[in-house]
Amino acid sequence: MLPADGVVLAGGQSRRMGQPKHALTTPSGGDLLASAWHVLTAVCEGPVWVSRRDSTPSPQYPEVVDRFPGLGPLAGIEAALSQCRREWLCVLAVDLPFVPARLFVSLYEASQRQQHAAVVYPTIPGGRHQPLAALWHVGAHSVLKDFLASSQAPRVQSVMERLPSVAVAINEPDWLLNVNTPDDWAAAQARWRP
Repeated sequence: MLPADGVVLAGGQSRRMGQPKHALTTPSGGDLLASAWHVLTAVCEGPVWVSRRDSTPSPQYPEVVDRFPGLGPLAGIEAALSQCRREWLCVLAVDLPFVPARLFVSLYEASQRQQHAAVVYPTIPGGRHQPLAALWHVGAHSVLKDFLASSQAPRVQSVMERLPSVAVAINEPDWLLNVNTPDDWAAAQARWRP
């Protein structure tokens, strides 16, 4: 177990998908939210929260409420960092169904080799990276909070440019596959089939 709390980012509007992504059913019979929750609870020593927009809270999952509503995934990360009591926060977007718990172990090991890292995130060949399946240090909270307070349309990349970040190369491109559209979802389901 890592000295980390966790947050599942499940607050997107799912416009391109046409239905809530967190409720899409996986082959195990659960949904994407349950799958992401399982990944984080398997690796985090501390509590795991869900950041989401639904007005009806789920008694099954403790939730954090965005203090900067409408500002996307960074608002969910900020809300969780404001509650975080451990050194690190494991962040996992609900639309990344192939991220395994061992990715966070690899990221944590990398964080121990890099002093003063604020964000440790995976990258795959070709330069694609994923800060929404990453470790965020509690020390990043004040920078993120100030950034959100002064931004109308925050981009994850913009805030990461203000923080000491460490990219960790991984050789599993499928781990970072996003499910944003019905076609993405069909491709994900095909990958799960034997």
